[in-house]
Amino acid sequence: MRSLFLSLLSLLLSLPTLAAQDFAQKFAEEWAKDSVLETVTISPKMMEQMLGMAPVEGLGQDKRIREAIGKLRSMRIVTARSNSQLYYERATNLMDRNSTRFQQIDTFAKTADEGAFYSRKNQQGETVELVMLYHHQDKGRFVVVCVTGDIDDAFFRSLLDTFRY
Repeated sequence: MRSLFLSLLSLLLSLPTLAAQDFAQKFAEEWAKDSVLETVTISPKMMEQMLGMAPVEGLGQDKRIREAIGKLRSMRIVTARSNSQLYYERATNLMDRNSTRFQQIDTFAKTADEGAFYSRKNQQGETVELVMLYHHQDKGRFVVVCVTGDIDDAFFRSLLDTFRY
C-alpha cells in the first residue's frame, strides 16, 4: 500500500513538469538520439548579465529591455550545423501535431533561408511562449529559439521586426 501511495505521489509531482515542457525541450527530447543537435538554456539572470545590465540602473530602451527580460522564465536554443532542411521539416511537423497549442504568427523567407514564428497563449489569452524556427540551406544551419514567460506585445514586436526582411 505504501509503495502504491509513493508511486502515485511521484506521478502527481511529475505532472506539472510535463505540462511546463516548452517546444524546444520537446523537440530536443524527441530527437535526442541525433548527436547533431545542441541545446542551450539561458535564464533571465544570465541574459541580464550577458547584456551587461545592472539590475536597477538604466533608462529608456535599456529599461524596457530589462523589464521585458525580467518577465521571461527562460530562453532555450536548439541548433544543428547540418541537415537544416530535415530538422526544419521535423520542427514544423511537430508544430503541426501541436496546432491546438501553438499558432503560427509570421513567416520569413529569403533566397537561402526561411523561418517561422509561433506563439502559445494561456487560458487568459496572454502569450507565454514564443518560438522561432529557422534554417539556412546554404550553410546547413538549423535553429529553434524558444522564449517562455510573460511575453508582452512590445517585446514580441521587437523580435519580429528583427527577423523581417
